[in-house]
Amino acid sequence: MYCCGHLLEAAIAHYKVTQNTKFLNAMIRYVKLIQTTFGPDKGQLHGYPGHEELELALMKLYATTRAPEHLQLARYFVEERGQRRDGVHFYEWEAEQRGDSPEGWFEYHQAGKPIREQPALEGHAVRAMYFLSGAADVALEVNDTTLLAAVARQYREMVEKKMYVTYGIGSVPQWEGFGPPYDLPNDSAYCETCASIGVVLLCHRLLKWDWDVLAEHSLIAGEIADVMEGALYNAVGAGVGIDGKRFFYANALETHGGNTHRDEWFPTSCCPPNVARLFCSLGEYQFLIKRHKTSGIPRVTVAVLLYINSEAVINVHGRKVKIKVQTGWPWSGNTSVQFENAHDVEIELLLRNPSWNKVSPTFTLLI
Repeated sequence: MYCCGHLLEAAIAHYKVTQNTKFLNAMIRYVKLIQTTFGPDKGQLHGYPGHEELELALMKLYATTRAPEHLQLARYFVEERGQRRDGVHFYEWEAEQRGDSPEGWFEYHQAGKPIREQPALEGHAVRAMYFLSGAADVALEVNDTTLLAAVARQYREMVEKKMYVTYGIGSVPQWEGFGPPYDLPNDSAYCETCASIGVVLLCHRLLKWDWDVLAEHSLIAGEIADVMEGALYNAVGAGVGIDGKRFFYANALETHGGNTHRDEWFPTSCCPPNVARLFCSLGEYQFLIKRHKTSGIPRVTVAVLLYINSEAVINVHGRKVKIKVQTGWPWSGNTSVQFENAHDVEIELLLRNPSWNKVSPTFTLLI
């Protein structure tokens, strides 16, 4: 199901670019098979993926199809994870069917407890980021603030106690994941590139929430954006060479020599294509757009989350408004924001001042 999730995301991307439905329809049939196999009803397996990713992919599929069964399956996988049915954990039952002994450490899979009961992030870092990203998507879609609270609790614990100064996560190479709070050794830091990408994914999803609602859960939007930016520039940025052709799987903060270098590929090849798709989709993370329903003048809120030289076209109730950002950040504090075709449109512009910025930024607004 992990591989299904990535393939599903590829099909959605292919459809958006080409408008060809052949790949997407094949993946929808794949999802239908999973829907038939897993679920709460009699005759179905009451289980969930071993390596999370399908959850967030299903939410992307739901955003594309608006088919309620896709949302329902994603929500089921989020809520079912860590449950015990008749006192038996799904992984125990699954191992018994194979004639194996259960590995016993369910926390590695974020399955020790249901998400609402889980106090802190444990186990494999990439799995954890994908799982919380999917949970945040589900919570936003159904406006479930109790599920948001569970995500927020684990996110805060991670940022405050289990994140490196580079915004990388995962301090234990043995399980590619989290150790005890504040246990962040430099020489054995794992900080997998995919985990750092997961941090970017999670932060972006949290920022889609109403920021006043985030504040009720002790989350400040500007601080989340700082983490997203820091992970992108430092933790993800370190994972790829400047020529874009060599990669780190793990990103140690200290080395004693030896065979420490970026490679062109890995036997487990998740990091190189993950970097490629993040960089190719960077425009999704630079701006946050919220359109407001109105019977009068079209209204839109534009939040600039990342200061990157760019141009974008925003569809505001049928009017195509162009936004252009030119910036010297992070090296200088000068930024210009220009709008074109913005007449008769009401724009609320939110400009982020990063916490690391110690000088007064200079903004120039052109309409």
